Amino acid sequence: MLNPLTDFEPGMLVRYHGTLTEHHGVYSAHLCTCRRCDHPAYGSGRFRLLDENGDVIVSCVRAKSITPEPVEDDTLPDDEPDQCPECAATVFDFDPNHDDGISIGPAWLCTGCKWGVRSVGT
Repeated sequence: MLNPLTDFEPGMLVRYHGTLTEHHGVYSAHLCTCRRCDHPAYGSGRFRLLDENGDVIVSCVRAKSITPEPVEDDTLPDDEPDQCPECAATVFDFDPNHDDGISIGPAWLCTGCKWGVRSVGT
């Protein structure tokens, strides 16, 4: 459900999971401005969902039928190690939720031996 306390930005990506199952998917959400939904004093409490071409796919959508789509941050921290101290490899994978059995957090993992070091750049 789109939490009413969440900052709603017109055009934000949401996942539709409402009654019209043939339209389940990710769309950009905008306030619905049809006669039924657009109240002169209160505005609109419902949404219209647009596809990537800007075409309205579903309108009059209740907030409980949509969930904000997580925005992926593709930027990696700049503290990647130069070389693995265990196997001398120079290629690392970044895991934002690495669980080492003691704690969970961002870490760089050696692609050779899986040696890891916590990232402090996030």
